[in-house]
Amino acid sequence: MDSHNHNQCITKCLQDAHHIAVQAGKKLTPQRLQVLQILLNDHRAVGAYDILAIMQRKPLEDRTKPQPPTVYRALEFLLELGLIHKVESQNSYYACTIDKPENRQHVAQAFICNLCGIVEEKAALAGAQGLYKKADGFGFKIDRVIMECRGTCAVCQTEQRQTGQRANTATGVNI
Repeated sequence: MDSHNHNQCITKCLQDAHHIAVQAGKKLTPQRLQVLQILLNDHRAVGAYDILAIMQRKPLEDRTKPQPPTVYRALEFLLELGLIHKVESQNSYYACTIDKPENRQHVAQAFICNLCGIVEEKAALAGAQGLYKKADGFGFKIDRVIMECRGTCAVCQTEQRQTGQRANTATGVNI
């Protein structure tokens, strides 16, 4: 992610979000947009109550402080449109950064760093098609596929080499 232009990433994802919502005949309300922007601020997975806390610290103009149902409804909407993904193992969410016009329906592969929490998303192309074909073969309709990979990102590996430390990948504790 060293050459990553985060501002371009955010702009592209927001443009895609507006386009996808219009295509689906859905409305990207200010609260839904705020939740998406919170998730786009950083490439980490964020829990619903952490999103709520951020929204309550920075409420939208002319709006009361949001309550948990507001966040959960927004998350459900964004999940339905494929704009975010859920990290099932930690009950948190991250913004989908896959190019959506080309990969509208994709199987997300989340590579989650145990040390810094960064989530790097890649689209599973060939393997995903095999899953869908296999499911079709016995009449099963897949709603979504969850593919989570845990390990250590390149930045954390470099830092570990430079400091001479080795971390326990299960706990994230330096040994």
